[in-house]
Amino acid sequence: MSEITGIWSADLQYSPGAAADDMLAFFPDSRGYYAQYNWALCGYETFNYRIASEGAIQLTGNRAFYNDGYDNFAEEEDLLVGQKFLTYRIADGTSPVMGTIPFLELLGFTINHQSRFGFGRASPDTFELPHGAESPKKPKI
Repeated sequence: MSEITGIWSADLQYSPGAAADDMLAFFPDSRGYYAQYNWALCGYETFNYRIASEGAIQLTGNRAFYNDGYDNFAEEEDLLVGQKFLTYRIADGTSPVMGTIPFLELLGFTINHQSRFGFGRASPDTFELPHGAESPKKPKI
């Protein structure tokens, strides 16, 4: 298992509990997602990844989805992450609530103005969609 495996949250560098968050998830089965929250899941992008070398990952096979306002997710063409070769570093940092935790820093790349993500928790062994994308809802009439 790679050091990058896990659920990473931009909110952990501030004061967790805010309504908004940007999250990156890397699962041991070489799949992952980027998710954007603002009270609810606004959208997410899934991808495959491989460790290209120490401190470098290759993202491929991206698909992006946006919330239609009724918690149904429609596929869109615009990608926030895209198919990229990313370099990163992981180093301990201080979270106001969690204390000292590992932080993932993307080098030379930002997603929605974020490039630093605190380690939130270990990921499950296989890919899961981000919280809020599991079950579509019908529009209220």
